[in-house]
Formats: sequence, C-alpha cells, structure tokens
Amino acid sequence: MTVDAYSEGRVQIAGNGVTATVDTPFTFVDQNNIKVIHTDAAGVDTEWVYQMSPGSWAYTGGNFSTGTITFTAGDLATGETLTVLLVDDVDQPYDLDNSEVDPIQLQSTVDHLAITSQAQEEKIGRALKMKESTTAATPTVPEPSAGKLIGWNGAGDDLENKATTDGVETLPTTASRYLKRNAAGTAFEAKTAAEVAADIGPSLPDDVITTDMIADDAVDEDKIAGQAVPTSKTAFLFDTVAAVAAATISGAGTTVKFVETAGYTAANDGGGARYAYVAAEPSHGGKIQSADGAWWTIIPANVGQANILAFGAKDDAVHTGYGVGDGAITASDNTFTSATATFVAGDVGKYFSVAGAGAAGVPLVTTIAAVTSETEIELTDPASTTVSGADFVYGTDNSAAIQSAMDFAGTVVTALSSTGNWDQVTSGVFIPNGSFLVANDITYKNGVRTYGQSQLGAVLFPVGAISLFKGVSGTDYNGVKWEQFAICGDKSTNQFFFEIYGLIRDCRAKDLSVRSGHIHWRIRETWTFEIRDCHSFDPSEHIVEDTPSGVGGEIVVSSSRLDSARSTGIRQQGDENILILINTHIQSSNGAAIDVDNCLGLAIIDGFIENNNVGEASIYHINYAQGTAQDKSSWRVIGTKISTLTARAGSGVANFADGEHGYWAPSYVVNDTATSPVVTTDQWINAAVGYMGFGGGAAATPSLFGNSDRDTGIYFPVTGRVGISSAGTLQHQFYDFLESDPVYAQTNAGSANVVVLSNGQVVRSTSVAASKIARDIEHANRVWALRPVTYRPKPEYLGSGLDRDFVGLIAEEVDKVFPELCDYKSWEVEHKTEKDKKGRPVKRRTTKRLTKHVPHGVNYDRVGVAVLAELQRIGFSEDLPDNFITDLIKQVQDLKSEVAEIRKRMN
Repeated sequence: MTVDAYSEGRVQIAGNGVTATVDTPFTFVDQNNIKVIHTDAAGVDTEWVYQMSPGSWAYTGGNFSTGTITFTAGDLATGETLTVLLVDDVDQPYDLDNSEVDPIQLQSTVDHLAITSQAQEEKIGRALKMKESTTAATPTVPEPSAGKLIGWNGAGDDLENKATTDGVETLPTTASRYLKRNAAGTAFEAKTAAEVAADIGPSLPDDVITTDMIADDAVDEDKIAGQAVPTSKTAFLFDTVAAVAAATISGAGTTVKFVETAGYTAANDGGGARYAYVAAEPSHGGKIQSADGAWWTIIPANVGQANILAFGAKDDAVHTGYGVGDGAITASDNTFTSATATFVAGDVGKYFSVAGAGAAGVPLVTTIAAVTSETEIELTDPASTTVSGADFVYGTDNSAAIQSAMDFAGTVVTALSSTGNWDQVTSGVFIPNGSFLVANDITYKNGVRTYGQSQLGAVLFPVGAISLFKGVSGTDYNGVKWEQFAICGDKSTNQFFFEIYGLIRDCRAKDLSVRSGHIHWRIRETWTFEIRDCHSFDPSEHIVEDTPSGVGGEIVVSSSRLDSARSTGIRQQGDENILILINTHIQSSNGAAIDVDNCLGLAIIDGFIENNNVGEASIYHINYAQGTAQDKSSWRVIGTKISTLTARAGSGVANFADGEHGYWAPSYVVNDTATSPVVTTDQWINAAVGYMGFGGGAAATPSLFGNSDRDTGIYFPVTGRVGISSAGTLQHQFYDFLESDPVYAQTNAGSANVVVLSNGQVVRSTSVAASKIARDIEHANRVWALRPVTYRPKPEYLGSGLDRDFVGLIAEEVDKVFPELCDYKSWEVEHKTEKDKKGRPVKRRTTKRLTKHVPHGVNYDRVGVAVLAELQRIGFSEDLPDNFITDLIKQVQDLKSEVAEIRKRMN
C-alpha cells in the first residue's frame, strides 16, 4: 500500500440538522488519526469523543486510505460547524528486530511516517510564517501584556508590545466630507462628497471614515465622536435623527453646512436623508435641532419628493387579510387572542383594530396596553361585541409622519395659476413598498402628488372613523394627485379614504387599489376631479357626491372597476354636478348601482352597470319620485350594458318620466329574473329616434317598443320566435322561415327579379318587363361538358340533415364551361381576433371587395334551361318516333365500326 500525496489535512461542513456524514480528503489509519471539533453558533469549540455523545461519531474506510466520518445529524444544527482534522501522536508503533524483515510491516511503518508528516503539515499550515525570501531574522513573540498590541519595533527586525495610540496613521488635513484609503490601501487621502458618491451608495463601505468620528488630522481614540464635531469639515454623517439632535455641531451654518443621517430611527431603516442648515425653525416636520440649537431642514434626494420613512413613518403594520383572521375577544373583556399572531413587547402602544368587536358590530379601534405572550395581548379598551375568527390589524400610527411629509411637499410647490399645467408639478409624498397604519386624518396640500412604489406593494391601513386624505373647505387646489398605492380599510363607520373639499381643479386618483372602509371617495366640493384606472372593492359606497349649491363641477370615472358596494355604488345628490363614466364597471350588492338626485348631467360610455339586489334599480333617479324632476334630456348612455336582478317597477332603469330620457343608444338592459317587466313610465329609455321601452310579451304590449305608440314593437310570442307588431296586431314573425303577408302575388314592370309568394316561397321573375335583352342561348352543346358528381359538404358547412351525400356540379368547373350557370361573389367576410387597449382579445368582423368575381355556387334552376336549348338544337321534339333513340345509338355504333375498319386498313 502507499499513502496518497498530501492535499488537505482537514475538512469543514456547516450544520443543518440533516447532514450526518463528511468525507475526508486525507488518508488515515483509524480513529486515533481523527480529531472532530464542534463549533456552536456562539463560536464555542467542543471536541467530540469517538463513539460518545454528543456526536457519537464513527468512521468507515481508513486503514491507510481515505474514509467517511458519520455522526448524529441532530447534534449539528443550523448555524453550527463541524471540523475534522488529521492528527497523529508522533509515535513509532512497529518493532523491527534482527529477524527477517516483513515487507508488509515495513510498508506500514513507512506509511505511518507519511501520515505523521501530513498531520504536522496541517498544523504548520495554520501558523504565522515569514516569506521564503525574507532577509530578517526569525522574530520573537513578546510576553503577553494586558491592553497592548503586538507590532514591529523601531528597527523593524523584531516584535514588541505596543500601546494602542502608538504609530497611528497620519491623515491629510484638507477640509473634506470623507477620508478614504487610496487604491493601493497604503494611506488615507482627502475626498470630496462628489468624488466618493459613486462608492458609498445607500451605505458606507468599510474603508470610509466619516469626519464626525475623527479629529482634524489623525484617528485617535480620545477624539472619537461624542466630543464636539471639528469645525474644519463641511458635512457630517450620523446614524439617526436622534444622534443629530444629541450632537453639538461647532460652526453650524458657517463652516458646517450639511448633516446626513443613515436612517431615521435606526441606521439603514430607509429613512436616511440629508439636512441643510437654516437660520430659523422650518414650518414642516422634516427638521432637526442639534444640541447646539442649530436648525436643519430635510433635503430629499429628488427635490420636493418626500419619502415618508424620512419623516418617521414605520413600515410595521400587521394585517391578517380579509376573511381569514383568527382573532377572538369577549364582550366587556380586554384580552385578545390569536393563534397565528406573533406579538412582541415592542407592540405596546400601537394602534389595534379588530373587526366586529365594537358597538353594534363595527370595528373596535384602540391601542395595545400589554403583551402577555406571542398569541395574547391586553387592549386599552374592552370589546363591546364578542367575536371569533375576526380579522385584525395593528401597527404604529403614521399619520403625523405622513402629514409632515405632506406639509414639506406643500412648501415647495411652485405657485401656478388656475390655468397652469399641473401635470408638471414635481412635489410629492412618496410611499415606499411596505405596510403603514394610519389612525388620524391627513390634510392634503395644494399641488402635492402622493404616490407609491407600486399599486399593491405600498399599502396604507386606515383604522377608525377618519378621513385618510381630507381637504380644507373653500381652498383652491390644483394638480392634487394620488397614484400607485393601495388602501385597505377596516369598515369603520364614517371612514372615508378621500374626502374632497375645496375648489378642485385638474386633480385625480390614478392606479389605486382600495378596499373596505365606509366611503372611498366623498366629494364635498369640486370643479374637476378624475378617478382613472382604479379598483374599488367592498366599501359601503364607492363614490358619494353631496356638494352644496353653487360649487358643483365635473366628476369623471374612467377605465375603473367599482365592485361589490355594500350599499349604493355611486350616490349623486348635489344639484350642479356632471357625472361622466367611461369604460367603467359599477356593481352594487345592496342598493342601486347608480343613484342620482339633482344631477346636472350624466354620461355613461362603454360601461357595465350591474345591480345584484332584489328590489333595486341599476340606475335610479330618486328626485323624480320626490316631485322635483330635473331635465335629463342631456343625459347620454352609449354602448353600455345595464344588468339587474329585479328592479323597481321590474326594470334596470327607474323613475324616468316621458321626455326625460336623453340619449341611450345603442345601450341595452338585461333583466335577469323570470318576472315579466311591467309597462310603466319607469321603464322608458331612449333610442336614437323616439323611445325604447320594455313592456310585456304580446302583440298589444311588445317587449320592445320603438316610438310613443307602445303597442307597436317587438315581442317573443313563442320560444325561438320573434314577432313584430303594429298597433297591437302581429305583422311579421321570424322562425324557421320568413312568413309575411303576400308581398308579390304577381310580377309587374316595377317588381324585383325575386318575389315572395303568399305561401312563403321565394321565386325568380323573368317577365319581359324584368329583362333588359332577350336572345337565344349560344353554344348550348356546352352542357355535354358538364361533369355531374356525388359530394358531401365540408364540416364547416354542415347543418341539420347535411351530413350525407348529394349530387350536383362543381362551381369552379361550371365556371370554365358554362359561366352563365354560375353564382359569383364579389365580397368576402373576414373574422379576426384583435386586442383592445387593455390587451383583451376582441373578435372583429370585416368585409372586403374581391378584385375579381369568384365562383361561389351553381344556379341549378338554370341548368334545365340550358339542357332544353341543347335538346332543341339537336332536333328533339314531341313527334320523334318511339325507336328514334335506339336507331340513333345503332347508327353511332355502326360509325364506330367503320372508323375502326378504316384505321385498320391505313395501318
């Protein structure tokens, strides 16, 4: 045997509680050559003993070969390390006497020496060594001395104990924000903020020392931060806002112009920002006063863009989700439990809302008084209602932080006129991805855009009866926007997501996802407000407009979906507003989808209005019922489907009087119940000309009537049939074939070439008056070239009873021989699937004119005429003898025989 060349004398593996083996890269004999060391998560080493707990390690292999170490998997947990080393006791276990040398024993002796050498090599490999080309003598390690460092002596030829302040590195004295090692790593050099901006990124590298940690000229442990910040530097970095407030900054406002924080509450918490010195206290919340009395105002990375984290907001809201909570609390009790919760001591003082536990089943909104365990807390206020399986949400109230960000953004808005282009406004409040609880009103500011990092990633959780975003009555607002974030409410009564006050111009909500709460948009005062590309789900009401007289305006909802309102979808009760809905789906579960009162104007284009509540209309005009009718002739409902279960007066549109209809084409109403609608004025909607109403199902009361004469229209007398009545009498009926009164009982000079007879048959007219030129058929003998065939229609042309064989002619063949018998097409219909502006597939039907006529069929009724012409040409008549055909055939056969004889002679 031989021992493999040395490669490595040890092996390490990380624990995971599952792995139970490790292969050795080295050769060994037995357990005496193996050392196993266990290192726990705290870095404490413990040697495991062979076949003893913990570890109970053993081996396979060995005997001058590599092998595998086995151990108890559970004894090496995640975060722990196992080290296996090659060792040797450096003895000589073999006795070679004067007798004949045993080759096997000699081989073992030599192999053992090799293993001993390899074990020593493993130890030497972990020792400090001088390089091979050194000219210095081997240094001597000095005796241990508390608090001292080991370093080279002045001559550089030996080691000695050193004080911690000896030999510190001299730094440049140039005024600079940062000091950074040079590329070679040999010394520090001065760098400006701009020069290191590309290096520092969101956090400082290890080789950057900030100037609030050093003196003017050198790193010295006696001059670390905590003393006055040196005055020769222009800016300083602190971990948090609190650290700036605790610092005395000499030269603030003169030699020191800026400070910067790595976070708000803790370093790297996302709230870091730069602050500039200002002479007076700022009017907004983005400010710090240092211990020396100086004021510092926030300067966002992008001018005017206020990140709520930099104003103290905390991303710590915890929400169970809707309908999946497991919270429980008993009425009159303060103890709340949840088996899936993970409460911690730091949750004390946070706001807490639990669904249904308040008075009359509204949410209980309170604070956390104490944390008993991960699954149990004590609330400040007791429950009024016992609940279990309840949803809940809790977290820090961020209303003050968001308001501070809003106030700051409001101070930097450029003053634009009422006709200014507010789409160019850049000042905004930024909501990063995260979960932020809000427990108090936030007042929005003129021209400020509140926007999130993503529609579903940045989420606000309002709790209690608050107005999440609220304006000030009588204030002019231009360009206020809310974009790309989500709001998840808790169904508190009078919880409004947006309470719009003020004279709003060019303001909008866009790309929002909002859920639950009481009212999502309450319009108190407005001129123009738009809701675009939003999804509103499960509020009590989506939009309520109740502006007072004299402050009405225009409300536009476009490309949005308003789902599952627990009451009315849109309730409009101001007297001077225009409501415009474009490409919007509105659905209500417990009230009218749209309930309009004194509405000045209404336009619904390409919409879907849906009501799932028995007894409510999809569109309901309440004020007519109250006797104060409005002029609705300017209303427009175009391309809209209106769906209802059972509405007032049995229709989808209620309380509209004659003449108040507006323009409702080509919209349609779908009544989803078996109950027959009742003919009343409540059911009238308007078509392009006249009216369109929904009556009964008889000739005198048609389902659809098209003018003011309500007994003239369309109805459905029998399943599968459509009837058209006039003055209460059936005129036409459509089913398997078209039936009507005799239209053309006879042809005349003014008649068409095709007529419908009194029995419903369709025939062709060929009277002299209907023909332009009449002449004999030329070359009638062409009929002999026609090829009769048996055929079966292709699958796409199969209809009832068509899956069988037919006899006929091929149109393409007839076209080449006798085109007068063909039917041709000059137009072709194409069906294409395209995508609309939202990427949804839409089928389109188009027609195009063909560049030439294409044979499409055979006019079989004309084939007989052509055959008749040929028979006449060859002399067929009624006077032919009985044996005419037999004689003719015999003559042909005789001619064939003569021709054959002639050919034979010629050959």
